[in-house]
Amino acid sequence: MAYELRFPAIYLEPDPLGVPYGPDYVPVVRAGVESSYTTDYLFTSRKNGRTCDCLGMGEKWMAWLLEISPFVLAYRCQYPLLLQAGRDAADEFVCGIRSQPPKLRRRDIMSLDIVVTGINKHDRLDYTVLSHKTEQDLGKPKVKRRIARERTEADIAGYRYIVFSRDRLLDECGKSARQISLWGGKLDFNSASSVSRAIAEIFYREYDCRPLDAFMRKVGRRLDLSLDQTYEYFSAAVNLGFIYVNLSYPVRTEFPVCLIQPNEAVPPWISYCGTVNYSLVA
Repeated sequence: MAYELRFPAIYLEPDPLGVPYGPDYVPVVRAGVESSYTTDYLFTSRKNGRTCDCLGMGEKWMAWLLEISPFVLAYRCQYPLLLQAGRDAADEFVCGIRSQPPKLRRRDIMSLDIVVTGINKHDRLDYTVLSHKTEQDLGKPKVKRRIARERTEADIAGYRYIVFSRDRLLDECGKSARQISLWGGKLDFNSASSVSRAIAEIFYREYDCRPLDAFMRKVGRRLDLSLDQTYEYFSAAVNLGFIYVNLSYPVRTEFPVCLIQPNEAVPPWISYCGTVNYSLVA
C-alpha cells in the first residue's frame, strides 16, 4: 500500500498493536475529563480527524509542530500501550492456548504521551514515541524508572522512543506552527496541491525577506487569489511539504519568514525549528 499525506489520516489501518486512528481512537486519558491539570489543552486536529488531548504545555506545543509537519502522517496523544504481559495473554487467547479472554486491568495499560506515525526510507510505516519530561524532573529516580520502562515497552513493540522537554524554543516554534495551521482555515488540503506547489515555487524563487503580508499580496496578484486565499494555500504548502519554514522565528503577517531548503528540513522531534543546518534561504 502506498502511504501519503491525507487530511485526515483516517485511511490508515490500525497499527501493529491494533490501535486505530481518527474518530475510532480512544485515548487513555481525556484532557479536562479524566485529567485535572489546569494546563490541559484540547484542539481539533485536521491531520487526525479528531480532538487532540494534551496534558500540559509541552505536549500542546509539540502537537502543533506535528500537526503541520509533512514528516507526520498522524499522531495520537495519550496512547494506550498494552504492556507485554497483557499482549502475551491476548496472543494466547487468540492462539487457543487460553479458553477465556484475559481480564485486562488499567495497570496493564501504559499511557504514552504521543505516538507518531510516519514513513521510513523503505516506504513502510514506522512509529515514534515522544515522551514529555520536564528538565527538572529528568534526574529524579521515579522519572528515570518511568523512562526506562517506557523505553523497554516501546522497544518490544518496535517503536522508536524519544524524550523531549519543554523550553522557550519549543514554545516559540509551537506558536509559529499553530499560526500556520490556523491560516489554513477550512481549505481542503487534499485538493490544494497544485496551487500550493505554485506558491512554493514563487517563494523559493523570489522571496526577498520583506514582511510576509507584503509578499503574500504579490503572490495573490500573480495567481489571482484573494489575500485570505493566499494564506490558506501557504498553510497547505507547509503542511504538504512544499514550503519549509524555520519556526524559531515568529511567524506573523508583519514579519519576514525564514525559509528552509527542503533538503535541510527535519522532523520536529529532531529539531523543534525544523532544521539542524542554519544555512537557510532567508
